[in-house]
Amino acid sequence: MNALIGRPNVSAAPSLTEKQACVLQIIAYASRIFEVSHSQLVGRDRSTPAFHARAAAIHVARRVTGLSFTALGELFGDRDHTTIMYAESQIEIL
Repeated sequence: MNALIGRPNVSAAPSLTEKQACVLQIIAYASRIFEVSHSQLVGRDRSTPAFHARAAAIHVARRVTGLSFTALGELFGDRDHTTIMYAESQIEIL
């Protein structure tokens, strides 16, 4: 809190970039469309529905934002960039 004004110190709060916020929205939409929970989509769930939702969300996020595989990996549950690359390659097969 800012002691002089009584408001929270927003400069200390971490902020998302516009692209990161966009990816979080894509994750939320994919979760609803594919009917999997948010935790399944960004968690360690390896079931087919979760993988399909995750791969589709990664594909859309990569195309819309142009973020690196590493940056997307962090947003999709702190995954390694090679996992993101694999999911991206599988979307054409799916």
